[in-house]
Amino acid sequence: MYRNQRSLLFLVFLFLAPTAWCSSLNSFCHLAAGNSSGLEIQGTNTDEKLPIASVSKLITSYWALIEKGRDYRYYTKVFYKKNADGTSLVHIQGGNDPYFGKEFLHFVISELNAKGIKSVKELSFDEKFKFTWNVSSKAVAIGDYTPESPTPDEVLRNLLRVKNLTADYAKTLVFAKEQGIAMASSAQLSVRKFSFQKEAEFQSNGFEFIAFRSSPLNVLLKEMNRNSNNYGSNIIFESIGGAKEFKKFIEKRLNLTSEDIEIFNGSGNRLTIEGTGNYNSARCSVVLKILIDFENVLKAQALKFEDIVSVVGADATSSSSNLYKNDVTENSVIAKTGTVSPAILLAGVISTKKGSVYFMYNMKTNGTRRDWRDAQRKIKLQITNLIQKEYNGGVPISYQAIKFIPFDKESEESPIQQP
Repeated sequence: MYRNQRSLLFLVFLFLAPTAWCSSLNSFCHLAAGNSSGLEIQGTNTDEKLPIASVSKLITSYWALIEKGRDYRYYTKVFYKKNADGTSLVHIQGGNDPYFGKEFLHFVISELNAKGIKSVKELSFDEKFKFTWNVSSKAVAIGDYTPESPTPDEVLRNLLRVKNLTADYAKTLVFAKEQGIAMASSAQLSVRKFSFQKEAEFQSNGFEFIAFRSSPLNVLLKEMNRNSNNYGSNIIFESIGGAKEFKKFIEKRLNLTSEDIEIFNGSGNRLTIEGTGNYNSARCSVVLKILIDFENVLKAQALKFEDIVSVVGADATSSSSNLYKNDVTENSVIAKTGTVSPAILLAGVISTKKGSVYFMYNMKTNGTRRDWRDAQRKIKLQITNLIQKEYNGGVPISYQAIKFIPFDKESEESPIQQP
Protein backbone atom coordinates (compact mmCIF):
# COMPACT_ATOMS: atom_id res chain seq x y z
CA MET A 1 0.00 0.00 0.00
CA TYR A 2 2.81 2.41 0.88
CA ARG A 3 4.46 1.72 -2.47
CA ASN A 4 1.22 2.57 -4.30
CA GLN A 5 0.90 5.84 -2.38
CA ARG A 6 4.44 6.80 -3.31
CA SER A 7 3.67 6.08 -6.97
CA LEU A 8 0.55 8.20 -6.80
CA LEU A 9 2.42 11.12 -5.21
CA PHE A 10 5.09 10.88 -7.92
CA LEU A 11 2.47 11.10 -10.68
CA VAL A 12 0.83 14.11 -9.04
CA PHE A 13 4.23 15.82 -8.80
CA LEU A 14 4.99 14.94 -12.42
CA PHE A 15 1.88 16.64 -13.77
CA LEU A 16 1.79 19.64 -11.41
CA ALA A 17 5.47 20.56 -11.25
CA PRO A 18 7.15 22.76 -13.92
CA THR A 19 8.44 20.57 -16.72
CA ALA A 20 11.14 20.73 -19.35
CA TRP A 21 8.67 20.30 -22.18
CA CYS A 22 6.52 23.40 -21.58
CA SER A 23 6.59 25.79 -24.52
CA SER A 24 6.95 29.54 -24.14
CA LEU A 25 6.20 32.64 -26.20
CA ASN A 26 8.96 33.59 -28.63
CA SER A 27 7.15 36.54 -30.14
CA PHE A 28 3.65 37.78 -30.86
CA CYS A 29 2.34 40.69 -32.88
CA HIS A 30 -0.96 42.02 -34.12
CA LEU A 31 -2.18 45.04 -36.03
CA ALA A 32 -5.66 46.25 -36.92
CA ALA A 33 -5.94 46.86 -40.66
CA GLY A 34 -7.11 50.42 -40.00
CA ASN A 35 -3.74 51.15 -38.37
CA SER A 36 -1.65 49.61 -41.15
CA SER A 37 -0.63 52.97 -42.60
CA GLY A 38 0.90 53.98 -39.27
CA LEU A 39 2.18 50.47 -38.54
CA GLU A 40 1.22 50.61 -34.85
CA ILE A 41 2.22 47.00 -34.30
CA GLN A 42 1.54 45.65 -30.83
CA GLY A 43 2.88 42.55 -29.14
CA THR A 44 5.94 40.92 -27.58
CA ASN A 45 9.44 40.69 -29.10
CA THR A 46 7.99 42.05 -32.33
CA ASP A 47 11.42 42.87 -33.79
CA GLU A 48 13.33 39.71 -32.87
CA LYS A 49 14.24 37.63 -35.94
CA LEU A 50 13.14 34.01 -35.36
CA PRO A 51 12.36 30.84 -37.36
CA ILE A 52 9.04 31.17 -39.19
CA ALA A 53 8.60 27.55 -40.38
CA SER A 54 5.70 27.06 -42.82
CA VAL A 55 4.53 30.62 -42.40
CA SER A 56 7.16 30.90 -45.15
CA LYS A 57 4.51 29.54 -47.53
CA LEU A 58 2.58 32.79 -47.15
CA ILE A 59 5.69 34.60 -48.34
CA THR A 60 6.14 32.14 -51.22
CA SER A 61 2.51 32.77 -52.22
CA TYR A 62 2.99 36.54 -51.98
CA TRP A 63 6.10 36.49 -54.18
CA ALA A 64 4.58 34.07 -56.71
CA LEU A 65 1.47 36.21 -57.22
CA ILE A 66 3.57 39.33 -57.73
CA GLU A 67 5.96 37.69 -60.20
CA LYS A 68 3.55 35.45 -62.10
CA GLY A 69 -0.02 36.56 -61.40
CA ARG A 70 -3.10 34.58 -60.40
CA ASP A 71 -3.76 33.18 -63.88
CA TYR A 72 -0.26 31.85 -64.51
CA ARG A 73 -0.14 28.23 -65.72
CA TYR A 74 2.67 25.72 -65.69
CA TYR A 75 2.88 24.07 -69.12
CA THR A 76 4.03 20.51 -69.76
CA LYS A 77 4.57 19.39 -73.36
CA VAL A 78 4.19 15.70 -74.13
CA PHE A 79 5.84 14.75 -77.45
CA TYR A 80 4.90 11.49 -79.15
CA LYS A 81 5.92 9.53 -82.25
CA LYS A 82 4.35 6.33 -83.48
CA ASN A 83 6.56 3.47 -84.64
CA ALA A 84 5.80 0.99 -87.42
CA ASP A 85 5.57 -1.89 -84.91
CA GLY A 86 2.64 -0.29 -83.07
CA THR A 87 4.72 1.09 -80.20
CA SER A 88 5.46 4.76 -79.61
CA LEU A 89 8.14 7.05 -78.27
CA VAL A 90 7.07 9.64 -75.72
CA HIS A 91 9.08 12.56 -74.34
CA ILE A 92 7.91 14.88 -71.56
CA GLN A 93 9.19 18.44 -71.68
CA GLY A 94 8.56 19.65 -68.17
CA GLY A 95 7.54 23.08 -66.99
CA ASN A 96 8.40 22.83 -63.28
CA ASP A 97 4.79 22.01 -62.48
CA PRO A 98 4.58 21.54 -58.68
CA TYR A 99 1.47 19.34 -58.79
CA PHE A 100 2.24 16.86 -61.54
CA GLY A 101 1.25 13.64 -59.78
CA LYS A 102 -0.86 10.63 -60.53
CA GLU A 103 -4.00 12.63 -61.39
CA PHE A 104 -2.16 14.73 -63.95
CA LEU A 105 -0.45 11.61 -65.34
CA HIS A 106 -3.85 9.94 -65.71
CA PHE A 107 -5.09 12.91 -67.74
CA VAL A 108 -2.02 12.67 -69.99
CA ILE A 109 -2.55 8.94 -70.47
CA SER A 110 -6.21 9.53 -71.37
CA GLU A 111 -5.16 12.02 -74.04
CA LEU A 112 -2.43 9.73 -75.37
CA ASN A 113 -4.90 6.84 -75.57
CA ALA A 114 -7.16 9.07 -77.66
CA LYS A 115 -4.24 9.29 -80.11
CA GLY A 116 -3.98 5.49 -80.18
CA ILE A 117 -0.91 5.38 -77.92
CA LYS A 118 -1.04 2.59 -75.36
CA SER A 119 2.32 0.85 -75.73
CA VAL A 120 5.43 3.00 -75.24
CA LYS A 121 8.85 1.71 -76.18
CA GLU A 122 10.61 4.51 -74.32
CA LEU A 123 9.32 7.38 -72.20
CA SER A 124 11.92 10.09 -71.62
CA PHE A 125 11.73 13.34 -69.66
CA ASP A 126 13.88 16.41 -69.10
CA GLU A 127 15.20 18.23 -66.02
CA LYS A 128 12.14 20.49 -65.71
CA PHE A 129 9.75 17.58 -65.31
CA LYS A 130 8.87 17.25 -61.63
CA PHE A 131 6.94 14.14 -60.64
CA THR A 132 5.92 12.27 -57.54
CA TRP A 133 3.02 9.83 -57.48
CA ASN A 134 0.81 11.11 -54.64
CA VAL A 135 1.76 14.78 -54.58
CA SER A 136 -0.97 15.90 -52.15
CA SER A 137 -0.39 13.14 -49.61
CA LYS A 138 0.66 14.00 -46.07
CA ALA A 139 3.91 12.04 -46.49
CA VAL A 140 4.91 14.17 -49.48
CA ALA A 141 3.69 17.38 -47.87
CA ILE A 142 5.85 17.03 -44.76
CA GLY A 143 8.85 15.58 -46.60
CA ASP A 144 12.37 16.98 -46.47
CA TYR A 145 13.55 18.50 -49.76
CA THR A 146 16.46 20.45 -51.19
CA PRO A 147 16.00 23.36 -53.63
CA GLU A 148 16.84 20.92 -56.46
CA SER A 149 14.20 18.36 -55.49
CA PRO A 150 13.09 16.31 -57.20
CA THR A 151 16.22 15.71 -59.27
CA PRO A 152 16.00 13.71 -62.54
CA ASP A 153 17.31 10.66 -60.67
CA GLU A 154 14.56 11.05 -58.07
CA VAL A 155 11.91 11.47 -60.77
CA LEU A 156 13.19 8.32 -62.48
CA ARG A 157 12.99 6.39 -59.21
CA ASN A 158 9.47 7.73 -58.63
CA LEU A 159 8.38 6.50 -62.07
CA LEU A 160 10.01 3.11 -61.65
CA ARG A 161 8.24 2.58 -58.31
CA VAL A 162 4.86 2.81 -60.02
CA LYS A 163 3.88 -0.70 -61.06
CA ASN A 164 0.68 0.41 -62.77
CA LEU A 165 0.53 3.93 -64.22
CA THR A 166 -3.27 3.86 -64.26
CA ALA A 167 -3.70 2.77 -60.63
CA ASP A 168 -6.49 4.85 -59.01
CA TYR A 169 -7.61 6.02 -62.47
CA ALA A 170 -11.28 5.55 -61.54
CA LYS A 171 -10.90 8.09 -58.70
CA THR A 172 -9.32 10.63 -61.03
CA LEU A 173 -12.09 10.06 -63.56
CA VAL A 174 -14.81 10.85 -61.01
CA PHE A 175 -12.91 13.90 -59.83
CA ALA A 176 -12.41 15.19 -63.38
CA LYS A 177 -16.09 14.77 -64.28
CA GLU A 178 -17.04 16.87 -61.27
CA GLN A 179 -14.89 19.64 -62.74
CA GLY A 180 -16.36 19.24 -66.23
CA ILE A 181 -13.20 17.65 -67.64
CA ALA A 182 -13.73 14.81 -70.11
CA MET A 183 -11.49 11.73 -69.83
CA ALA A 184 -11.64 8.25 -71.31
CA SER A 185 -13.77 5.86 -69.22
CA SER A 186 -10.79 3.54 -68.96
CA ALA A 187 -7.12 3.91 -69.80
CA GLN A 188 -3.94 1.92 -70.16
CA LEU A 189 -0.29 2.62 -70.83
CA SER A 190 2.59 0.20 -70.76
CA VAL A 191 6.13 1.57 -70.77
CA ARG A 192 9.12 -0.64 -71.53
CA LYS A 193 11.77 1.89 -70.56
CA PHE A 194 12.00 5.20 -68.70
CA SER A 195 14.95 7.53 -69.28
CA PHE A 196 16.22 11.03 -68.61
CA GLN A 197 17.14 13.27 -71.53
CA LYS A 198 18.35 16.83 -71.10
CA GLU A 199 16.16 19.53 -72.58
CA ALA A 200 18.98 20.72 -74.84
CA GLU A 201 19.53 17.21 -76.23
CA PHE A 202 15.97 16.34 -77.24
CA GLN A 203 15.31 16.50 -80.99
CA SER A 204 11.62 17.04 -81.75
CA ASN A 205 11.83 16.23 -85.47
CA GLY A 206 9.07 13.81 -86.45
CA PHE A 207 7.22 14.24 -83.16
CA GLU A 208 3.81 15.69 -82.48
CA PHE A 209 2.99 17.11 -79.09
CA ILE A 210 0.16 17.94 -76.72
CA ALA A 211 0.64 20.90 -74.35
CA PHE A 212 -0.98 20.39 -70.96
CA ARG A 213 -1.51 23.22 -68.54
CA SER A 214 -1.94 23.32 -64.79
CA SER A 215 -4.80 24.89 -62.93
CA PRO A 216 -4.28 28.63 -62.34
CA LEU A 217 -1.56 29.62 -59.89
CA ASN A 218 -4.01 30.88 -57.26
CA VAL A 219 -5.61 27.41 -57.17
CA LEU A 220 -2.21 25.72 -56.75
CA LEU A 221 -1.25 28.13 -53.97
CA LYS A 222 -4.48 27.46 -52.11
CA GLU A 223 -3.79 23.72 -52.19
CA MET A 224 -0.15 24.28 -51.19
CA ASN A 225 -1.25 26.19 -48.11
CA ARG A 226 -4.08 23.79 -47.28
CA ASN A 227 -1.85 20.83 -46.49
CA SER A 228 1.36 22.84 -46.03
CA ASN A 229 3.06 21.10 -48.92
CA ASN A 230 6.85 21.39 -48.61
CA TYR A 231 7.35 19.69 -51.98
CA GLY A 232 5.08 22.02 -53.95
CA SER A 233 6.14 25.21 -52.19
CA ASN A 234 9.83 24.56 -52.83
CA ILE A 235 9.23 23.93 -56.53
CA ILE A 236 7.15 27.11 -56.87
CA PHE A 237 9.78 29.13 -54.98
CA GLU A 238 12.62 27.80 -57.12
CA SER A 239 10.67 28.32 -60.35
CA ILE A 240 10.55 32.04 -59.57
CA GLY A 241 14.27 32.28 -58.92
CA GLY A 242 15.07 30.83 -55.50
CA ALA A 243 16.72 32.39 -52.47
CA LYS A 244 19.07 34.77 -54.30
CA GLU A 245 16.31 36.31 -56.38
CA PHE A 246 13.98 36.56 -53.40
CA LYS A 247 16.59 38.51 -51.48
CA LYS A 248 16.79 41.04 -54.33
CA PHE A 249 13.02 41.16 -54.64
CA ILE A 250 12.20 41.81 -50.99
CA GLU A 251 14.87 44.49 -50.65
CA LYS A 252 13.55 46.31 -53.70
CA ARG A 253 9.87 45.81 -52.83
CA LEU A 254 9.84 46.57 -49.08
CA ASN A 255 13.39 47.71 -48.36
CA LEU A 256 14.00 44.64 -46.18
CA THR A 257 17.44 43.08 -45.68
CA SER A 258 18.76 39.84 -44.20
CA GLU A 259 18.61 41.57 -40.81
CA ASP A 260 14.83 41.62 -41.19
CA ILE A 261 14.10 38.42 -43.09
CA GLU A 262 16.16 35.50 -44.39
CA ILE A 263 14.62 32.93 -46.71
CA PHE A 264 16.47 29.79 -47.83
CA ASN A 265 13.60 27.84 -49.41
CA GLY A 266 9.91 28.08 -50.17
CA SER A 267 8.65 25.75 -47.47
CA GLY A 268 10.30 26.90 -44.24
CA ASN A 269 11.57 23.42 -43.48
CA ARG A 270 15.17 23.07 -42.31
CA LEU A 271 17.75 23.30 -45.09
CA THR A 272 21.29 22.02 -44.53
CA ILE A 273 23.98 24.15 -46.18
CA GLU A 274 27.62 23.05 -45.82
CA GLY A 275 26.74 20.91 -42.81
CA THR A 276 24.76 23.62 -41.02
CA GLY A 277 20.99 23.53 -40.56
CA ASN A 278 19.27 26.73 -41.60
CA TYR A 279 15.70 27.87 -41.01
CA ASN A 280 13.84 30.66 -42.75
CA SER A 281 13.56 33.49 -40.24
CA ALA A 282 11.96 36.91 -39.91
CA ARG A 283 10.88 39.52 -37.43
CA CYS A 284 7.24 39.29 -36.35
CA SER A 285 6.75 42.91 -37.40
CA VAL A 286 8.21 42.13 -40.84
CA VAL A 287 5.75 39.28 -41.42
CA LEU A 288 2.90 41.71 -40.71
CA LYS A 289 4.36 44.25 -43.15
CA ILE A 290 4.43 41.52 -45.80
CA LEU A 291 0.83 40.51 -45.00
CA ILE A 292 -0.26 44.13 -45.46
CA ASP A 293 1.39 44.32 -48.88
CA PHE A 294 0.11 40.81 -49.67
CA GLU A 295 -3.46 42.02 -49.18
CA ASN A 296 -2.83 44.88 -51.60
CA VAL A 297 -1.48 42.40 -54.15
CA LEU A 298 -4.55 40.18 -53.70
CA LYS A 299 -6.96 43.08 -54.13
CA ALA A 300 -5.20 44.15 -57.32
CA GLN A 301 -5.79 40.65 -58.71
CA ALA A 302 -9.42 40.43 -57.52
CA LEU A 303 -8.52 37.95 -54.79
CA LYS A 304 -8.92 37.73 -51.02
CA PHE A 305 -6.81 36.00 -48.37
CA GLU A 306 -9.27 33.13 -48.21
CA ASP A 307 -8.64 32.41 -51.90
CA ILE A 308 -5.02 31.58 -51.09
CA VAL A 309 -4.87 30.74 -47.37
CA SER A 310 -6.87 28.21 -45.34
CA VAL A 311 -9.98 29.32 -43.47
CA VAL A 312 -10.24 27.75 -40.03
CA GLY A 313 -13.27 25.47 -40.03
CA ALA A 314 -14.38 25.92 -43.64
CA ASP A 315 -11.22 24.31 -45.07
CA ALA A 316 -11.87 21.29 -42.89
CA THR A 317 -8.83 19.26 -43.94
CA SER A 318 -6.31 22.03 -43.35
CA SER A 319 -3.82 22.02 -40.49
CA SER A 320 -5.18 25.35 -39.23
CA SER A 321 -8.68 23.83 -38.90
CA ASN A 322 -7.43 20.66 -37.25
CA LEU A 323 -5.47 22.60 -34.64
CA TYR A 324 -7.27 25.88 -34.03
CA LYS A 325 -10.98 25.50 -34.70
CA ASN A 326 -13.47 26.54 -32.00
CA ASP A 327 -16.65 28.63 -31.81
CA VAL A 328 -14.66 31.87 -31.86
CA THR A 329 -12.11 31.12 -34.60
CA GLU A 330 -14.36 29.19 -36.99
CA ASN A 331 -14.69 30.98 -40.34
CA SER A 332 -13.13 34.14 -38.89
CA VAL A 333 -9.44 33.16 -38.83
CA ILE A 334 -7.60 32.81 -42.16
CA ALA A 335 -4.16 31.53 -41.31
CA LYS A 336 -1.11 29.41 -42.01
CA THR A 337 0.35 27.08 -39.41
CA GLY A 338 4.07 26.48 -38.94
CA THR A 339 6.04 23.66 -37.33
CA VAL A 340 9.79 23.16 -37.15
CA SER A 341 11.84 21.59 -34.39
CA PRO A 342 12.35 24.80 -32.35
CA ALA A 343 9.08 26.59 -33.06
CA ILE A 344 5.31 26.45 -33.54
CA LEU A 345 3.58 29.31 -35.38
CA LEU A 346 0.29 30.64 -36.63
CA ALA A 347 0.00 33.75 -38.83
CA GLY A 348 -2.59 35.40 -41.01
CA VAL A 349 -5.68 37.58 -40.82
CA ILE A 350 -8.66 37.65 -38.46
CA SER A 351 -12.11 38.96 -39.36
CA THR A 352 -13.34 40.77 -36.23
CA LYS A 353 -16.04 43.21 -35.15
CA LYS A 354 -13.38 45.92 -35.27
CA GLY A 355 -12.29 44.98 -38.78
CA SER A 356 -9.48 42.85 -40.16
CA VAL A 357 -6.49 42.12 -37.95
CA TYR A 358 -3.05 40.89 -39.04
CA PHE A 359 -1.31 38.64 -36.53
CA MET A 360 1.43 36.11 -35.83
CA TYR A 361 2.23 33.86 -32.87
CA ASN A 362 5.66 32.26 -32.57
CA MET A 363 6.12 29.75 -29.74
CA LYS A 364 9.47 28.39 -28.57
CA THR A 365 9.60 24.61 -28.12
CA ASN A 366 12.12 21.89 -27.36
CA GLY A 367 11.19 20.02 -30.55
CA THR A 368 9.16 17.20 -29.01
CA ARG A 369 5.63 16.41 -30.15
CA ARG A 370 4.43 16.91 -26.59
CA ASP A 371 5.91 20.41 -26.54
CA TRP A 372 4.42 21.15 -29.96
CA ARG A 373 0.96 20.20 -28.68
CA ASP A 374 1.49 22.40 -25.64
CA ALA A 375 2.42 25.34 -27.90
CA GLN A 376 -0.58 24.77 -30.15
CA ARG A 377 -2.90 24.63 -27.15
CA LYS A 378 -1.51 27.94 -25.90
CA ILE A 379 -1.87 29.63 -29.30
CA LYS A 380 -5.49 28.47 -29.53
CA LEU A 381 -6.23 29.91 -26.11
CA GLN A 382 -4.39 33.16 -26.77
CA ILE A 383 -5.92 33.87 -30.18
CA THR A 384 -9.37 33.16 -28.77
CA ASN A 385 -8.78 35.68 -25.99
CA LEU A 386 -7.34 38.19 -28.45
CA ILE A 387 -10.41 38.02 -30.66
CA GLN A 388 -12.87 38.26 -27.78
CA LYS A 389 -11.19 40.78 -25.49
CA GLU A 390 -9.23 43.01 -27.87
CA TYR A 391 -11.50 42.97 -30.93
CA ASN A 392 -15.00 42.26 -29.48
CA GLY A 393 -15.34 38.87 -31.20
CA GLY A 394 -14.95 37.33 -34.60
CA VAL A 395 -17.05 37.89 -37.71
CA PRO A 396 -17.37 34.75 -39.87
CA ILE A 397 -16.62 35.37 -43.53
CA SER A 398 -18.72 34.10 -46.41
CA TYR A 399 -16.62 31.30 -47.91
CA GLN A 400 -17.08 27.80 -49.30
CA ALA A 401 -14.21 25.36 -49.78
CA ILE A 402 -13.54 24.05 -53.28
CA LYS A 403 -12.06 20.78 -54.47
CA PHE A 404 -8.58 20.89 -55.88
CA ILE A 405 -7.70 19.55 -59.31
CA PRO A 406 -4.15 20.09 -60.62
CA PHE A 407 -4.78 20.25 -64.37
CA ASP A 408 -6.93 22.30 -66.71
CA LYS A 409 -9.43 20.86 -69.16
CA GLU A 410 -7.86 22.67 -72.09
CA SER A 411 -4.82 21.41 -73.96
CA GLU A 412 -3.10 22.43 -77.16
CA GLU A 413 -1.96 20.20 -79.99
CA SER A 414 0.66 20.64 -82.68
CA PRO A 415 1.29 19.15 -86.11
CA ILE A 416 4.31 16.93 -86.72
CA GLN A 417 7.53 18.81 -86.07
CA GLN A 418 9.50 18.93 -89.34
CA PRO A 419 13.30 19.13 -89.70
